[in-house]
Amino acid sequence: MQQGTQSTQSDDALRASELRYRRLFEAAQDGILILNAATGQIDDVNPFLVNLLGYTHDEFIGLPLWEIGPFKDVKECKLAFEELRDKEYIRYESLPLETKDGRPIAVEFVSNVYRLNGDGTKVIQCNIRDITQRTQAEDERRRRELETRRFQPPAHKRPPFQVKIFLSHAGAGRTIAYVPAKQVLFEQGERGKAVFYILAGIVKLSVVSQGKEVTIGLLGPGNFAGKECMAADRPRRTASARALTNCTVLRIERTEMLRVIQQEKAFAAFFLDYVLARTSQYQEVILDHLLNSGEKRLAHALLLFASLGNAGKPEAIVPRIGQEELAEMVGTTRSRINCFMNRFRKLGFVAYQGKTPITIRAAKLARFLTA
Repeated sequence: MQQGTQSTQSDDALRASELRYRRLFEAAQDGILILNAATGQIDDVNPFLVNLLGYTHDEFIGLPLWEIGPFKDVKECKLAFEELRDKEYIRYESLPLETKDGRPIAVEFVSNVYRLNGDGTKVIQCNIRDITQRTQAEDERRRRELETRRFQPPAHKRPPFQVKIFLSHAGAGRTIAYVPAKQVLFEQGERGKAVFYILAGIVKLSVVSQGKEVTIGLLGPGNFAGKECMAADRPRRTASARALTNCTVLRIERTEMLRVIQQEKAFAAFFLDYVLARTSQYQEVILDHLLNSGEKRLAHALLLFASLGNAGKPEAIVPRIGQEELAEMVGTTRSRINCFMNRFRKLGFVAYQGKTPITIRAAKLARFLTA
């Protein structure tokens, strides 16, 4: 009898605790998401977050976090979820989101993994605090400080801006990230919020048109990916970018790129030179497709591949690139690429076996093109 009484009391205490939590959950003045720790699907959302983001309760429930409208443009969202499952805690001091009606907001995002009593099931609780007003106040304070400094005599000469340091170190609006092979940096059609500067590895640019994906370029160290986002107020990506090999990139927020272009003449000149050089290269590619045979276009593509991070050496050992991707770049069929590659191997222009890396003898290929 005493044991039954204790069990009833325990059940009553559990229900009372759950009721208190539900009241706190419903009345909280911060957004709260409850996720399934195994799948990332949203199990519950409180009224404050529904009102903040403008989505209905049903538009949240049952979907993974990275498929919900406000989080779709946050490319690190799915990777952050994997990190959260491992570390059981993650925090963003200022995460830019967008409401359903297109209004930008800034939030503080804190996630923790919790174990439920009894069966040990794990859930994720995400606390989301609207810090838009605070961020706007800080921006206004900085603007006033800049205005004040404009009318004050300089106390000391500012050290010269160093382009190489800016492009190799993390800082305000800049983060360095490791991107494994095949990982997408950004996709065609999504809103462009950052430019990526490649520090190591090779990135493939591609475009989908009429259901067909075409490779339009390869970018190695020292190149910018996604620079088209600088051209409009609410730009959309004109191509997709995917890591062809393991890469290290510097992610530069669009606002930071605009700031440094406007305020630092050295960087503005460097970036303009880069854009003009890329435009010239695109023109050469167009002429190549118009005037040269498929075999010579393949030779040009291999020379481009060899030049990525190779510093002009006569030979380059590069990761194996698929014949489908080469066919997309050259504008021919896979079977013809196979035929050309076999001929190039016999002539000693390239060396490879199976799926091993390719040795490209750039000097010999260059002589073949000028012959």
